[in-house]
Amino acid sequence: MPTPDRSAQPPGPIDPYGAAYKRDPYPLYTELRARGPVHRVRFPRGCAPGW
Repeated sequence: MPTPDRSAQPPGPIDPYGAAYKRDPYPLYTELRARGPVHRVRFPRGCAPGW
């Protein structure tokens, strides 16, 4: 199994409310798919889990 490259910089922030996203959201969707799969998360204080 290959070892992950820990020297790589983390991805920058995503702006889902910007003008570029409102014009055409598909490039952002492509970037999100490239970053990795969706993960289920558990919120604190007993809130329902989310994706």
